[in-house]
Amino acid sequence: MNKNISKQFISTFDPHKINKSRTLLDNEKKVILKKLTDSISNRKILDCIHSAIELHCSGYIDIVLKKIFNYYYSEINTAQPQCIEYISKFYKYYRHNYDCKMKSKHPLTLVNDMKIRNFLCFFTPLILMCNQRNLLKLVKISPTDFNMDNHKKYLVSKDLTLVSRFISKKEPKEIIIPLSEICYYLSDSSLQEREQKIIFWLSWLLEYEKVYHNKNLLVDVRNIDGVDSKYHRDFIWILWAMIKHFIDINNKSYIENLYGLFIDSYSRGTKKSKANIIIIAVLFIINPLPRITYPVSNLTDDQFKQSNLHSLKANTYYLKLFQKKTYSEV
Repeated sequence: MNKNISKQFISTFDPHKINKSRTLLDNEKKVILKKLTDSISNRKILDCIHSAIELHCSGYIDIVLKKIFNYYYSEINTAQPQCIEYISKFYKYYRHNYDCKMKSKHPLTLVNDMKIRNFLCFFTPLILMCNQRNLLKLVKISPTDFNMDNHKKYLVSKDLTLVSRFISKKEPKEIIIPLSEICYYLSDSSLQEREQKIIFWLSWLLEYEKVYHNKNLLVDVRNIDGVDSKYHRDFIWILWAMIKHFIDINNKSYIENLYGLFIDSYSRGTKKSKANIIIIAVLFIINPLPRITYPVSNLTDDQFKQSNLHSLKANTYYLKLFQKKTYSEV
């Protein structure tokens, strides 16, 4: 992995020896995290890269990845969907090579992994130069929302014919109408406020599970490849079955990659935190924007060149940090 890298670019500073509240340069971890967050929000590319590298070399790569990916999901998403492919390919590599045991016992290997370095230094400036599209959030569900009589006059489901292909007789009856509503809004482009309505019913289902089923609403068993069998009765797979049913040639690769990101390290605890991935997948179906082809070349030549340039300079950024560390010890 690092056999062709000059020794000066390889870190020898073991993250195990760093105080968990500090960084490699003995800065406060929370200060550098805030710097990273602020530089992402303000689109300050160099500050963002330098903060990310300092945190990476200090053993906090998962925190950095979470921040930049959440920024992409929340602030960019379908404004530059090609980034989904980059995230998906990176995660496949990352998960294949680094399980929890590997990351815990050999954090220095992650620091010196050139694929991780190059990805950070390419993807970070790329998303900071993209157009933005604020993603709609889950909505607050009140106790009165669980009374379906309050929704009768607003329901678009005429019957359960459409949803019946996705459910069995073993599903809890209380969730059938919300699922049917989502299905109709996915299928019928003539309906108004489709995004908002689907998000409302998604929020409803998540809150219903939390309030009435202690975050463990069980439905009929579905075999989900790549997910632990103890989660095969989660209601969320009904939603994904609906979403995948409405895939077309224009959004197929995007939704398949999003699904892969959703099931990655899936647990009941990640279901709600990954709801933004579901919302993006929904947008690819109901929003006409993703039907336009979005190759990376749609970024300006200057943007793409800058992003590649930062990636090529990855070792230089890391070398500067190693030199700072050395000088601080003198």
